[in-house]
Amino acid sequence: MGRYNPPLHKLCDSAHRKSQQQPLASTPNSKKSQNEDVALAWEKVRSYIQNGGDGENIHDELLQMDGPNKDDTPLRICVVGRAPSPLVVLLVDLAPRSTQMVDGKLRLPLHLACKRASVNELPLNASSGRKFFPNTGGSGDDDGSV
Repeated sequence: MGRYNPPLHKLCDSAHRKSQQQPLASTPNSKKSQNEDVALAWEKVRSYIQNGGDGENIHDELLQMDGPNKDDTPLRICVVGRAPSPLVVLLVDLAPRSTQMVDGKLRLPLHLACKRASVNELPLNASSGRKFFPNTGGSGDDDGSV
């Protein structure tokens, strides 16, 4: 059995893992090929979401927690996997409540995004920013910062 059961979680995890793989050879063509594979994997995630999933309620799947610690949502996997910004914004738009779901260490997806990206890489604009910055209610990151 894999790390995840729901199809969307599996697709997100697959794209995340592809983005972490190093090309076998360090040539411009191998890097280009890997970048294309990663882009295609994230495109499969976007397509799955926009096509309504596998017939189940896509909204329920967006809010489902799964994984080894039962605390991963598709948004969390995409943020950790450095998914393209438009995909992260799509997830936030479809399931804004997922931005308020903490993991086992009481971290919001925003905490993970900040830890893994520069401020310029955060997928925020006026619309998504309001959804991505929930009232944290005292949630903090590993250091207790909000």
